[in-house]
Amino acid sequence: MRKYLPSVRTRDVWKNIDRDIDQWFENNQNIAKIRDYWNGFHGIAMGFKLKNGLIQLITAQNVSWVKVDKLPLDGYVATGAGIEYIFQELSGNQSATDLRIFFEKHVDLAKFWKTEFEKHAKTSEERDNFPIIAIKVKGVALAHDGNRRLILAVLQRKKTIPAYLGHFTDGTEIPKNYWLPTSVYMDIVKSGEIAGAYEETLALLKKMIPLSESGEYELRERVLIGENEFRLKLKRDIFGN
Repeated sequence: MRKYLPSVRTRDVWKNIDRDIDQWFENNQNIAKIRDYWNGFHGIAMGFKLKNGLIQLITAQNVSWVKVDKLPLDGYVATGAGIEYIFQELSGNQSATDLRIFFEKHVDLAKFWKTEFEKHAKTSEERDNFPIIAIKVKGVALAHDGNRRLILAVLQRKKTIPAYLGHFTDGTEIPKNYWLPTSVYMDIVKSGEIAGAYEETLALLKKMIPLSESGEYELRERVLIGENEFRLKLKRDIFGN
């Protein structure tokens, strides 16, 4: 939110905003706490920044999370995606160690992007101290949120970075039983209806149901409701009622 409200400055103001947001899901009787929180999170993460898959990782039943104040960068942390915008050969996940080596060889690029990233952070209230969100996969912590902060930490020659670090608890490294946003099901059903693709929509929904217990509930109780025949037929064919 600091990115999208750049003229709102000073920590006192943001403390009040943060406090209000915290209390949305405690004191407001007009919302469903868990449903509206995660649906809202998905709306912001996907709507603004296309953070695809982030909500699945954060809410997965087989992922455990811990806050690490000083997560070692070298030999452990990597970007969650390629950073070809810096250099075309930097495709795929880039480890902090490899980035250090790259920037040591490309001094001009290092100076440029250090300046750009530091300038970017100053366009809003300070946020570079926020932890990145990373998931441990095959012994490497991949940043799913905070790639710029990670690269800047390397450029500033830091050895550690604060992080919310997740790891899979069952050895599969595949998120299971996560929150499937209500809007995802609504979009699929509406798109299927508009496209006249009933059988394809039915097949897709049947494959999605095992992914999420909460998603199954949302589909049955919040999406496939009303008098629309397309939705009612889907409900009958999926749930038998």
